[in-house]
Amino acid sequence: MRRFLILCLVLIAPLSAAQITSKEFYTKLERGIDQIISPVDKNVHIGIEILSLKSGLRLYEKNAHKLFVPASSVKLFTAGAALSLLGPDFTFETNLLTDGSIDGSTLKGNLYLQGSGDPSFSLKDLEQMVLELRLRQVEKIEGDLIVDNFAFDDVRWGPGWMWDDTQSSCYAPMNALTINENCLRIWIKPAEKVAQPPKVFAFPRTRFVRIENHALTDKKKSTLTLESNLKEGRNTVEIIGEIPQKSALQSHLIPLQGSHFYAVTLLQSILKKSGITWTGKIQVREVPDSATSLATNRSSSLAMLLHKAMEESSNLYTDLFFKKIGQVASSSQGTWKNGKEALHRHLEVDAGLDTSDMVILDGSGLTRYNLASPHQFVTYLRWIYEKFPYSAEYLSALPIGARTGTLKNRYSKDLPLLRAKTGRMTGITSLCGFIRTQDQEPLAFAILISGFTEKTSKYKTEVEDAICTFLGNLSRE
Repeated sequence: MRRFLILCLVLIAPLSAAQITSKEFYTKLERGIDQIISPVDKNVHIGIEILSLKSGLRLYEKNAHKLFVPASSVKLFTAGAALSLLGPDFTFETNLLTDGSIDGSTLKGNLYLQGSGDPSFSLKDLEQMVLELRLRQVEKIEGDLIVDNFAFDDVRWGPGWMWDDTQSSCYAPMNALTINENCLRIWIKPAEKVAQPPKVFAFPRTRFVRIENHALTDKKKSTLTLESNLKEGRNTVEIIGEIPQKSALQSHLIPLQGSHFYAVTLLQSILKKSGITWTGKIQVREVPDSATSLATNRSSSLAMLLHKAMEESSNLYTDLFFKKIGQVASSSQGTWKNGKEALHRHLEVDAGLDTSDMVILDGSGLTRYNLASPHQFVTYLRWIYEKFPYSAEYLSALPIGARTGTLKNRYSKDLPLLRAKTGRMTGITSLCGFIRTQDQEPLAFAILISGFTEKTSKYKTEVEDAICTFLGNLSRE
């Protein structure tokens, strides 16, 4: 950290003197970045492109046309495609409907819970919908509880996702009827005595999930393992290992399978708490055209949802956006395939990119099948900056260096504004976005790095952050 900061200051110092010529500026810029990346292991692949959005001139490039696995930087494409195809004011709707009618205090007919891919739909939203049903004086349902999650197909994981990562909340399986981001929050507190099982709390409490606590409290430093599996149609979370007796309260977010059943199980519980009884079964089928609406939950606008998607780098949000644009563009059930087609069409037709050698198969960047070049990222970012009608909404959703999201603890508040999207996987890191120099000259840049065995933090700090610090200190004066 100290080494690259000193290096950046040394490299910038000559630029702060009198006005320099364009040739000298380019020489200093090239030499500065080359000195940052020269210590990197030659087996590591680095691709960089930097473009001035003021002059339109390319300031620096290295392996700019070579293809890299971009990880979460793919979300830059997804966000633009979603804004373009859906519009910034678009909202997702989750509906309670019936194919029957209300007679006094009885709903005579089935109650349908229909999702449309809202990534933000929560238990609180569902409770509000049931309250609306209760305000209609409904106390009994003579019919079934039916889930309609057919807005999207039932392929929950994207092509090329790593099967051994599916225990992470980052890989929560997706569904058109998502609730609480398809995860369960579990808190674990050590017991008062050694060799006793720790105390476990879960939210929301639901019979859809069974918790098997095999862990013990121990005096020594130790670790817990939480594994979620589908057993006999129920999600089972096994807690294994030891928790130190002096450990603070631990919090874990566990991904759940079968999120549509998760939602309808929570609906059952809320109906019961609200004093509404029902006599039927739980089923899965589409809402008939003749059904009438009883309650509707609308999400925040897409422009607002993008803030969480980009600042927190939410995989669930961006993959749901991906299938949604596929659904809208094809007027059919959203799939990975038509999501890919809609995204590529946006890149080609709207942004004018040559996607002949580009591969984008999901919206989050979780798949290692994705391939894109630094030049393709910079070309797209230039289009966003210069021609995209929703550039303001797009730019405001990006993390800000030293201030928000995944860049909150990177860069410096004392330097000009950095807005960029991070990407990270084992052996892969990327940073693509916009930065201003000391002269407030706007730049678009893409840095993609792969093929290393050290910790990702090394390349984030010594390459990505070093280059951004160098650019933020840069001046033509």
